[in-house]
Amino acid sequence: MTERKRGESPPQLNLNVKRAAKSSPRSLKPSTWAPTAPKATTATPNVKKEEVRRYKNSFNDMLKHRNGGAVEASGDAAPLATSKEPMKEAGRVQPGELSQRVAHLESDLAAAKTEHEVLRKELEKERRYREADLVTIEELRQQLAEKGLEDHLLRQNHELRYRLMGLEEQLVSRGHVPHRTPERQKLEKEADDLSLRLHAAEKESSERLRQLLSLKSSISSLTRMESQVTDSDLTESFTQVANRVREWTVSNYRRARPSFDNLPKEVHFTLKTICPCYMSDIKNTDRLTLYQAIISDSLMQILGSPFIFGVPDTGPLAAIRPLAEQVQDSGSAYREWIRATIQALEHSAAHINIQREKEALLHRLCGDICHLLFNLTSTTITPNAQSALNSIFKDAVNLQRTLILQRARYQVLFFRNQDGAMAFDDCTMEAINDPNPSMEEDSDMDMGRTLKFCAFPGLVKYGDERGHHPEMRNILLKARKQNQRIEDILSTTQNEGEQIDAIAKIRGWFSPKEDSFYYPIIQDYLNDKIETDEAASKLFGPIDEKINAVKLDDVDFMDFWYSVIHSAKRLTFRMGDEVCSHAKLLDLLEAFKAHAIPNNETYNYLYQEMTDFDMACRSAYNDTPVPHSGFIHSEVAAWANMNFFYARVTQEKIRDLSFYAIFALRMALETPLADDAESTVAQQHDAHVPAAAAWISGCGHNLFRKEQDLSPSDPKQGNPARGGALWKGIPGFNKERWALWKERFAAVAEMQGIKESTRVVAKDAVEGMERSEAHELMR
Repeated sequence: MTERKRGESPPQLNLNVKRAAKSSPRSLKPSTWAPTAPKATTATPNVKKEEVRRYKNSFNDMLKHRNGGAVEASGDAAPLATSKEPMKEAGRVQPGELSQRVAHLESDLAAAKTEHEVLRKELEKERRYREADLVTIEELRQQLAEKGLEDHLLRQNHELRYRLMGLEEQLVSRGHVPHRTPERQKLEKEADDLSLRLHAAEKESSERLRQLLSLKSSISSLTRMESQVTDSDLTESFTQVANRVREWTVSNYRRARPSFDNLPKEVHFTLKTICPCYMSDIKNTDRLTLYQAIISDSLMQILGSPFIFGVPDTGPLAAIRPLAEQVQDSGSAYREWIRATIQALEHSAAHINIQREKEALLHRLCGDICHLLFNLTSTTITPNAQSALNSIFKDAVNLQRTLILQRARYQVLFFRNQDGAMAFDDCTMEAINDPNPSMEEDSDMDMGRTLKFCAFPGLVKYGDERGHHPEMRNILLKARKQNQRIEDILSTTQNEGEQIDAIAKIRGWFSPKEDSFYYPIIQDYLNDKIETDEAASKLFGPIDEKINAVKLDDVDFMDFWYSVIHSAKRLTFRMGDEVCSHAKLLDLLEAFKAHAIPNNETYNYLYQEMTDFDMACRSAYNDTPVPHSGFIHSEVAAWANMNFFYARVTQEKIRDLSFYAIFALRMALETPLADDAESTVAQQHDAHVPAAAAWISGCGHNLFRKEQDLSPSDPKQGNPARGGALWKGIPGFNKERWALWKERFAAVAEMQGIKESTRVVAKDAVEGMERSEAHELMR
């Protein structure tokens, strides 16, 4: 037997080895232990070589001889603790019996391994089942959560239906109309039938519209109209170029004053071409429009070209332009020739030469304009400004190419008053400002009106989209003349309050009188020159004197209220301000309402009822922003400031002006907007959304709590609280309309093309509405 390492415990194997019948007792003398050599070095002459290496089974370590060898106990084996008798030697085992036992043990070991493998597979299968069960449990948990949400929504739906039924019963009882169930069921059935028919009609209409669009697309592809654009698109493109010219002029020359002394000959010739009597006719207020006219005069070299801009004047292509000028009156044949020639040139090697010539011509035109304006104003513009001007001219080149590719014929009109007395034509000319805005509409506006100079060209279309009926004439864009008085004033002052004052005069707003007694005092009060008590004494004292003198007709309450409202327009309103920008005006109104006439209580109602205040508010609400190639920022700001003032008056319960909230919110959020000749959808949102948001900021809590049906009791009264096209509910205030406003504010906040300030205002409005909702829950 091999030597066991010291410290190892004896093996606990039950080999069931039979011991010999007789065995010699172990000596009781203490034996000396001597280490034995490793088995590998022990001679075993009676054992085969291949069996010496057999160590696969544990019992082999206990066998020394295969063929009848004696089995010896380990030399260091300890006696059993339960036995006090000495260890006896094991008897000899027969070889056949030993082989059987080995075979049996090997069979048991193989069976155990097989069983172990089966158990391992079962365990793995159970593990997979457990993972699948966990996934199923998680899905069930989510379904239970969703089911809970659905139950909540169902309960909320039932509650809302219950409230609706209660409201219907109240309306029935209020109108003293008996509740007749059969009739109601009949009406409901008819309403359901109509709804089904409406749904079917809408579905059929959508399908027909889809078929129509598909048909139009097919017709367009068959008739090769891919390069044709609508008149509205052309008008919009022209308007954009005109606006960019005006903005570029204002940005770079708003402070530049022209000097007509010692001008070079080329400058004198250009000015005389635009305005023959420029020395006497051009006033200081006309300077910005004159600069625009100079740029437009150069643009006509592009827009008025009969062929694409950039064709060289020398070389083999030089004859194309004169040929186009000679045959441009030949009708549809000329249009087809133009289209085919342009397409051929753009797909040939000559296109590179045309592009190179176009860049050179644009560079020269921009340089000539900058040089001319420098001689006229002594103002040098920056390279960035020159790059912006070049970009405008490139857009004009693209616009000119679009025009000549159309089947209809378009003519660009730029009037030059060479005779010095060209009559003003309302059909083809658009006056930037009327000579006398106070004239009545039915007066003779054309009397004595003559053209001074043209600021930007107009556009006229001849024929239809297919080039037929050339006798048809449609003026798409009137030519613009003179300067815009408002733009001139805005370019000379940076103070928004002064800009609003100037706009009020030009627009004819409802505002204080020129010699108003009240307006200067209110301005001193707002500028912290006097306190509230002193302002009240100065304002109300003269009114009291006239009332005590029984001269009520001499009290001009309207001028007082116009002074207050116009002052509100001048106070900058911003979303999110913790301090109300109109707080001092509200304090003044509170003082007015609480004022008592000394020794004459009879007429205190004139103050308590705020005489003529409602009339003044209604009149001032007509001063909406006016579109004209967009909106003026200061005018939009004044509109929002006034709406915020109305909202704060309502929130502080000084006067209920909530009716105007519907006007502002309906225009901005309930009415689908569309591009028109004066403004785009984005510009319209920029103009109206701030005023609507002002109501949320100034009176959001009250508007959310307000539940009021403003349906007219008499059809003759009209329906001023009606909804826009996006609101089909009852006219008035309710939670559903509030939810629509909130949804529309969120949509505007994500809209492309609007100003960043408008997007921020819309986001702030959504947050303000959420605060109002939370505030109501906490009450």
